[in-house]
Amino acid sequence: MEIIIEDKAKEYIRKKAKDNSIKIELVEASNCWVPIVEPSVEMGKPKDISQYNVYELDDIKIYYKKEFRGMGEQIKIKLDRYLFMKYLKVDGYTII
Repeated sequence: MEIIIEDKAKEYIRKKAKDNSIKIELVEASNCWVPIVEPSVEMGKPKDISQYNVYELDDIKIYYKKEFRGMGEQIKIKLDRYLFMKYLKVDGYTII
């Protein structure tokens, strides 16, 4: 699986993550019937890296859960904004 990071997202990671590492966590949001699992991008590397795969792109390390898969050949990490808050999000994923 290839991981692509948009240029604005790279700049954001280099500015906010002290070791240029990010981790993609799987977060479960429950509702009345079906739990929804979505990826969440956080700054820094995980405490226990044994549950993660590592992908290096330029000077950035991406740690992602082993269950995490792209829907196609690649996933993309983008910088998004909600009002005045910036955050990283993942496009092109599936959970198996």
